[in-house]
Amino acid sequence: MIFPVDGLRLLAYAGLAGAGFACGWQIRNWQADSAELVKVQQQEHQRALVADVTRKTLSAIGNIRIEQRTIYQKATKEVLRDPVYINCRVPADGMQLLNTARSGADGRGAAAGVPADGGDPGR
Repeated sequence: MIFPVDGLRLLAYAGLAGAGFACGWQIRNWQADSAELVKVQQQEHQRALVADVTRKTLSAIGNIRIEQRTIYQKATKEVLRDPVYINCRVPADGMQLLNTARSGADGRGAAAGVPADGGDPGR
């Protein structure tokens, strides 16, 4: 059986449906606004972070000093006239051969061409 719906009741139902639709629409707008606000706040935070990093970087670059220094290298010349081998591990026979070669007694050593007065052998 169908209940008769009078005009006033129909108007109340339509008003409630419209009010529910309007409330839902407004709540959805608030949610969208809230999401947009969060997005804008994140962008502002990122901009502030980039600005801070840029400021610190420019400050660090500004503190760099360029210095030019000339480095003078000095050459030292050492002349060893009579080398002394303290930590020599040569056996006694080897030492005798080395001493003989140094003194030039056998006529074949490095000192063989040196005159007895110690002068230059090329003269």
